[in-house]
Amino acid sequence: MSQGEWQRPEGVTKGAWDYIRSGSIANGYDDFLLGDRLAELDRCVVQQWLGDLEHQRVAEFGCGTGRTLLPLALAGHRVVGVDLSRQMLQRFADKANQAGVFDRCVLVRANLTELGGIGDGTLDHAVCLFSTLGMIQGRANRIRFLRHAWRTLRPGGYFIVHAHSSLFQIRQRGGLKWALKSLLSKAEFGDRYAEYRGIRDFFIHSYRRRELEREWTAAGFQCVQWNEILRSANGLALRQAEGSFTSGLGAVGWIAVLQK
Repeated sequence: MSQGEWQRPEGVTKGAWDYIRSGSIANGYDDFLLGDRLAELDRCVVQQWLGDLEHQRVAEFGCGTGRTLLPLALAGHRVVGVDLSRQMLQRFADKANQAGVFDRCVLVRANLTELGGIGDGTLDHAVCLFSTLGMIQGRANRIRFLRHAWRTLRPGGYFIVHAHSSLFQIRQRGGLKWALKSLLSKAEFGDRYAEYRGIRDFFIHSYRRRELEREWTAAGFQCVQWNEILRSANGLALRQAEGSFTSGLGAVGWIAVLQK
């Protein structure tokens, strides 16, 4: 057993644990995401729903170095950043200090399936972006996290979540082979392991549309806006689905706005 492996929390794979503890990943995170279109689409939805609100308490589950919360703190919101990576949270703290908004930030090091330290109804709104939800291994663990998110929000609070589409993954090179292997194995369909930024066997779970909907419904959420992430001639773009309907056939993934 490698150093620190005995400390790996439930729902965190070995590859994800290596990623979380990597100082080089944290130090290069902002440069890596600079200009990333998925991150930009996340920010667009957050701005649409939370940007014009005044003095709210907003949490991000899987906050990284604060790419989403720092702009909200600069706008006057009180923010709560939750992440399992000590290195990511330190980068967040350094940036918040430099920006003069550290007094508006609360940073919490925690596994997303173990959020009992955050009280019921203490958050106005929350987000979980860039497919952080899919980094949690096991459907039961993902639902446990979603129930924590629901519990910590005040009634009427928004929860914005981003997930990848498994149907999109099937259409990529080697995708059909991956899908067949997934169906024949004991793993949950949508589970993938791949090398990512030098981390071997990095885990991500990609969703079918109805599967994602079932998980947040099981946690108690209602959907108020579906946004499909689609490829266009100019790159990735958002398309708002009518009501709760979205085909999922052409979507790279989804950014959904849920409500307690």
